[in-house]
Amino acid sequence: MDGELARKILALFKEMWPPKGKDLPSSEIYRRLIESGEQIPYFAMYEVFCYMKEHNVIDGYQTMNKEAYEMHGNFFITWINPDFL
Repeated sequence: MDGELARKILALFKEMWPPKGKDLPSSEIYRRLIESGEQIPYFAMYEVFCYMKEHNVIDGYQTMNKEAYEMHGNFFITWINPDFL
């Protein structure tokens, strides 16, 4: 798991939570990272979100979309542990 990417995602959580809609899509986090000049390897965001979910940092769900899964994990975040906001 990419610790530096995880730190950048946690920083974005503080800016983007709560979401405008019901859930915070990983595609929006990906877009913000790319706009800031980040180069994100395939599956890196998926690995970070899985780690975060496993360690009770976030909760959410995924839908099946192979390209989105590879690019940004295709997560829809429904909860972020307040300790990380």
